[in-house]
Amino acid sequence: MAQGKVLLKAWVLLWITSLAAAHLHYVRSHFTHLRSEDTARQRTARGREQYDSACWILDGKVRGDKVRGNCTVPVQCPAHVNKREGEKTTVCVLASGSVGVCCASGFNHTAVPRRKSNINNPLARNLVQEVLSRAHQQVEHLFHHQKYLLESGKLNVLEPGTPSFSHLQSVRQIANMGLDLLIQAMQETVATRLLRDSAREGLINQELGLELVENGDQMFPCRENPECPESKYRSLDGTCNNPTHPLRGAAQTSMHRLILPNYADGTWSLRESVMDQQPLPSARLITNTLFSERNVPHSSINILFMQFGQFIAHDISLSPSITHSNGSGISCCTPDGSDVLSEDLKHFACIPIEIPSNDQFFKQFAQRCLSLVRTMLAPRPDCSLGYAVQMNAVSHFLDGSTIYGLTPDANLDLRTSTGGRLRVFHDFGRDLLPLTQDKETCITSKQGSACFLA
Repeated sequence: MAQGKVLLKAWVLLWITSLAAAHLHYVRSHFTHLRSEDTARQRTARGREQYDSACWILDGKVRGDKVRGNCTVPVQCPAHVNKREGEKTTVCVLASGSVGVCCASGFNHTAVPRRKSNINNPLARNLVQEVLSRAHQQVEHLFHHQKYLLESGKLNVLEPGTPSFSHLQSVRQIANMGLDLLIQAMQETVATRLLRDSAREGLINQELGLELVENGDQMFPCRENPECPESKYRSLDGTCNNPTHPLRGAAQTSMHRLILPNYADGTWSLRESVMDQQPLPSARLITNTLFSERNVPHSSINILFMQFGQFIAHDISLSPSITHSNGSGISCCTPDGSDVLSEDLKHFACIPIEIPSNDQFFKQFAQRCLSLVRTMLAPRPDCSLGYAVQMNAVSHFLDGSTIYGLTPDANLDLRTSTGGRLRVFHDFGRDLLPLTQDKETCITSKQGSACFLA
């Protein structure tokens, strides 16, 4: 009887494998003729990927009508990721021989923009040079003003013991490493807005992907590829995990989008109402309107379930908030939380959430403001202008960077360097996570509170 079950399982597995192979053979043979329709386009010598052949999609609205698309991997096709219920995906064959999807959604927002600028035109080059100079001045002014507020002891610094301070401390060391990258990214973003405003007819978002490297003349410094020694292990920060493109997936590089952002000005400003271009309602007001303020315990899941999900998520994506130049946290509210800071004291990255006066939870504390700070920006990997892109402070790989650290120094602090073990300290009859002597990283200043390194 047992032998019969084994044979049945083997037969089913063989049947599934054969079916998959037959389907792949059908796809490849059915779409081979599409490859000759367009010559595969190659990106420039700066390491850009190959684009595959054209393909056709049957339009469900008009029987027999076809829509032209490009064969690409599924993750680079916004329409495929967000297709409607019942809508079928048209498969095709990539140049590598693997199966892709026929995408007709337009621009590929996960790849480096394909559009080349006409920056060799003297008028265009002069305009860009002027815009870059103005952008540098504006960003420099922003940071000088915030430095003045910080040194003069104004009230826009987070105080220990607040939830915002606790959140900041969890990513503080990572955020401090990216200040120079933030400044460059802001210069790119401001320059994009100025260039758009200078254009007579205006520019759509895709057209803002201007290539700023022409004939070797770099207007923004590109991050140089690191040396990649041969190793059987992945790097701490994700560099060189892809030997062909060493910076792909590395820490402190930009995240990518499947669809365009909805910035009000097309570059970085907050969304506005499409009806009257006014600020959107308070996020807290929307929360109170849509959800009731009550505690509903789950029958089988506790907070550890959520926490482990966040642990995994922060291993592959972590976008820290902008901080002051000295690494201290930014407060967008008055010290008692009763109001939003005035404009002359507010940091440029502040987007505070106003709390309605009748809020069932916060009214007992007389709190009318929640501090919220915008996340760190990263320069574009291709040294181009464009809308603001957020920084991923950790590696884009599921590699345990939250356990082993991102830098050699952090790694040495967390490991014993013996037998592949992590550091612990022994207390209460058990091994606990290592402690730190750096009191500035403590979430609370209460006497006797433990401050953990990991």
